[in-house]
Amino acid sequence: MTSASIISKKDKASLEKTWIIYKSQWSTFLFIFGMFILIYIVYIIVNTILSLISLVPLTIDQSGTLSALFSFGTQIPNLFFYYFLYNLLGSLFMVVPALYFDRGQRITWEVPYKLLSKKWIRFSLSGIFFVMASTLGYFFCIIPGIIISFVTPVYVNKIACTEMPIIEGFTSSFQSVYKSEKVVEYIALVVLAHIIVAIPNCFTCNLGSIITHPMMQIYIFHMAYNKGILT
Repeated sequence: MTSASIISKKDKASLEKTWIIYKSQWSTFLFIFGMFILIYIVYIIVNTILSLISLVPLTIDQSGTLSALFSFGTQIPNLFFYYFLYNLLGSLFMVVPALYFDRGQRITWEVPYKLLSKKWIRFSLSGIFFVMASTLGYFFCIIPGIIISFVTPVYVNKIACTEMPIIEGFTSSFQSVYKSEKVVEYIALVVLAHIIVAIPNCFTCNLGSIITHPMMQIYIFHMAYNKGILT
């Protein structure tokens, strides 16, 4: 794809331009979905094996106590590891448009994975920090968690496209969103985008998310640049 075909972050965000960007990188997004399916299959296989192994202690302890303890001690770490990989891969749906607009070039499937493997500690720590902040936010009357959630695209952009320290990136993201004169427009359009995407997803049993979810992320990033929230 030539540079002339690249949609600039300065162009006005629209459904047409979002579709053009998605089409130019559909294979990248499809590869990410493929990785989701792969880790889910691995998780199910490992979980099944652990479930079968947990039956062995029943031959020693008929009460099932040892079996229950073994099952809890093995399947819970497996679940947490799957959840960790799930969220790490999930961030790539935002990393791709972040890199696209930042670099002004088509992002092939190798690019986000090379970035992830190179900076996996940074991505892991930033993800853990953000999940903790969001969890605490939802724990305290839900509203703080919702407020934090609107910062997500900007935060991912600073983690993926800059070398800014994690804490500084988080606070800077907050300032970029909530000190912006167009914060209300930004939040309203983010909410509207999620509502619009939810409709086809409901009618297609989430199969439509293969197209709608990446397009939503592309639009949100593009719109954030238009509103001056991302620069």
